[in-house]
Amino acid sequence: MGRIVWIAAAVAVALGVVLMTPFLLMAVGPKDADWAKLSEISQAYGALSVILSAGALAGVAASLAYQARQTGGDFAQPTLPDPRPSPA
Repeated sequence: MGRIVWIAAAVAVALGVVLMTPFLLMAVGPKDADWAKLSEISQAYGALSVILSAGALAGVAASLAYQARQTGGDFAQPTLPDPRPSPA
């Protein structure tokens, strides 16, 4: 139960930081900043983030495929007994 509380607290803190970011930037940033130019720069980083995320997703997919190959790919199906009588 303690683990869930820690995870929930971490998510809440991360969400709070994300929501406070614009206000923190206005407080810390220069008053005469060209916010349109800064927005274009951040969009460029956003595009780079998409490319890195796609690479990470491809890595996860490759890892899962490798693990599936290591375990035999398919789970074994139970074998049913032969319904034909065995020769005596």
